[in-house]
Amino acid sequence: MTTTIFKHDNAGFTTWRDENPDGYIANSGYPNARNDREFYLPHIKLHRSKCAAMAPDKNGEKPWTSTDYFKVCSNSASELENWFLEHADTPSNWSIVHCQICGG
Repeated sequence: MTTTIFKHDNAGFTTWRDENPDGYIANSGYPNARNDREFYLPHIKLHRSKCAAMAPDKNGEKPWTSTDYFKVCSNSASELENWFLEHADTPSNWSIVHCQICGG
């Protein structure tokens, strides 16, 4: 399994999403100016690739990997959670939030 990160790469992200319909997408906010963490943990949410929240918009202009959010993608949900545990400043009791729409 591999984990792929998309920062400021909407075309790369949408290609991965469309080519991995059974995959998982962790949507994460960039850190704010008040901390120096690479990831802002309260905003990490796990989606399925087919989730309505990850669906293309009508105009194809949704800023998927904009200045506010980036995506970490994999075909394994547990691999994504482990990736954040390894690469982010996570509390010992942290676990990824699952999307209420798709169950991610």
